[in-house]
Amino acid sequence: MEADKVSREHQVQGELIVQCLGGSVEFSVKGVTQLMVPGDLICVAGGEAHGLKGVEDGSVLVTLLLHPV
Repeated sequence: MEADKVSREHQVQGELIVQCLGGSVEFSVKGVTQLMVPGDLICVAGGEAHGLKGVEDGSVLVTLLLHPV
């Protein structure tokens, strides 16, 4: 993710695991913003509003768990 790039607040149905692989990002969920650096991991329940902003150029890995219906 590029520095200063913003992913606006949104929701998804499945649970998320977000891991910072490089650089740094600000990750917001439930009105709380946390700075993520390489190695940090955040789990987000399905349906929770969340967003992120690049602080330094880097990358994040987002895993979305979809339950079978």
